[in-house]
Amino acid sequence: MAQSDNGANNAVFDVGDYGYLAMIPVIDGKDRTFEVRCYNSKKKKHFTYKYDDGKSKYVVGEFIGATDSLAFFTVLKRVGMFDAKKSLLAINFVTSRRAFEMTPDVGDYRITPTNVMPKVEAGKITLMGSYYEKDENVVWDAPRGMAILDVDPKGNVLRSSVSSYDADLSKFLPVSAKGKIKDIGFLFIHKVLAMPDGGYTVIAEGFRKKVSAGKIALMAVGGRNATELEITDLVLLRFDNGFALKGADVFDKTRNLVSPLGMDMVSPQMAAMVVKGTGGFDYEFTTGEQDNSTFNVCFSDYVKNSEYKGRTFNTVRFNGSKYMTDKIELKSKASEMLVFPAKQGYVMIYEYFKKTKTLELRIEKLG
Repeated sequence: MAQSDNGANNAVFDVGDYGYLAMIPVIDGKDRTFEVRCYNSKKKKHFTYKYDDGKSKYVVGEFIGATDSLAFFTVLKRVGMFDAKKSLLAINFVTSRRAFEMTPDVGDYRITPTNVMPKVEAGKITLMGSYYEKDENVVWDAPRGMAILDVDPKGNVLRSSVSSYDADLSKFLPVSAKGKIKDIGFLFIHKVLAMPDGGYTVIAEGFRKKVSAGKIALMAVGGRNATELEITDLVLLRFDNGFALKGADVFDKTRNLVSPLGMDMVSPQMAAMVVKGTGGFDYEFTTGEQDNSTFNVCFSDYVKNSEYKGRTFNTVRFNGSKYMTDKIELKSKASEMLVFPAKQGYVMIYEYFKKTKTLELRIEKLG
């Protein structure tokens, strides 16, 4: 199944040779939880896991990645009207059992993983995400920086390390004490690549909340939101094998405004999670060699100049030593157009023409 990383397909997920899993919200009156349905293509069997901790009435789950046997989910549980708790849930889709659930508190920090990297050593799973002070609210407060966490298959923490926005990222980009980058905003981590030298490349996209004066006026007559989320530039961060930040590269793109319902009442970070789930970010997916020695980071954009006006599909290619950029113009009369990863160095473009009820598929070479 071709699948974008940007959240456009936010219900069904590929877990390699073992098949796929689906996340289904379960709503009963005011109560909400979720269930995970796993289909094991090797055993030709399926099983369903419904989340129930016996006390939480409002629970939301998000799939963040998988290893060769474990699927990981962040679990957000509402506590009262203005607070929530996050935990990390692991389900073993080989044995059809829940593996563990944990709250990754390490020392003075609370870590909220958002990405899982493929297993590189037996008995070790590497997770990456954001970190907060222990007394901070992970729903309303801005993260202090990024964290990397190694756990074993039972959820025991083996190693952790943090990289502060204030102390580390500020060496490369202008960052405020609250982790906000000038002209970019906060960072949403889309994907983390384990590099051949033992380091990491983090693929992120900027976002920030903006209040629209026009929308404030519309709210008086029944408008939905006064606040929009502005999607800004693509940012690639380079870390060494000790998780020390070694560089930050920014790739400009056209600013994109999205406005999901209820954005006025949540933090920028929570709004970004909603936008991710609806496919509102411009980042699409990453393709490349299995060891990430070379890779292409792909994102959508919109260009308006004297030469061209319309959508573009853009790539940032790493050739092993430096970044290069390229783009494909997507001007078309199609009613709907989507781009999917294809074989190495190519993408597949899907076009649907509503008037003639026909669709076309074609392969385009990157670079």
